[in-house]
Amino acid sequence: EYFVYASLPFATFLPAVRSTQELVRPFGGFRRAFGRVPPLRLGRHPALPWAALAAAAGGLAGIGVWPNRLHALVWVAPLLIIAALRSLRHEPHPLQNLTRPYWTAPAAAVLAALVCGFFWEMWNSGSLAQWRYSVPFVQRFEVFAMPLLGYAGYLPFGLECAAVCRLVED
Repeated sequence: EYFVYASLPFATFLPAVRSTQELVRPFGGFRRAFGRVPPLRLGRHPALPWAALAAAAGGLAGIGVWPNRLHALVWVAPLLIIAALRSLRHEPHPLQNLTRPYWTAPAAAVLAALVCGFFWEMWNSGSLAQWRYSVPFVQRFEVFAMPLLGYAGYLPFGLECAAVCRLVED
């Protein structure tokens, strides 16, 4: 029964983030704020994608052993895995935009995930398929059922959603 109640809300994540991203991207102020940003300097060493892939996969495996220490990798590791695999195939990847001065697309994805996350947490607080969070070391200052610092997980989640959309569109 829970599977039926929970499937529809979880199935809305990707389309909700994608459509919200498309709504916020065209705003002039948003484009001015993120249209010219100093790019990140990421190395171009050929071993870097392999190292990122190994670290992310190892981190995900390590969550089962050290969940309190590695819990943040639940949000970051999938993004690193997607970026590493696409980089190894010489395809555009979600972190590539951060090395360019135009951050409008990644910033829109991050903002979209934060906006959607706020509403998801609001709806979660009174839903039948409710879940509670336990975020080690920061379990205070809850907004709805999520600790305030837990909303930081939506930042890489927005980039992951953009990356998955790109995979589906390609």
